[in-house]
Amino acid sequence: MAGYREYRLRLYQTQTLKDKRAIRRSMIARVQKKHHAACAEIDAQDNIGILAIGIAVVSNSMAMIEKMLDEIETMILFTYDVDIMDKQTEIV
Repeated sequence: MAGYREYRLRLYQTQTLKDKRAIRRSMIARVQKKHHAACAEIDAQDNIGILAIGIAVVSNSMAMIEKMLDEIETMILFTYDVDIMDKQTEIV
């Protein structure tokens, strides 16, 4: 089974695209290293205040996929100065 969650995050500490790229790089690296998940920016590359990322995980149970995605969300919210504007989850 695979789970995919897409986030649209509001960034508060960015004034330039360089600031946004630094946050994006840090967030993606942390998700990949700590949770062994695939993660990438998927939209709004030129919008300074919004970061759209997609995260994919694989497991043999739906409960484990949901747990992993929820842990990643918690880590993002407590590590970075962001708010979730929108999120969509799909489990296949």
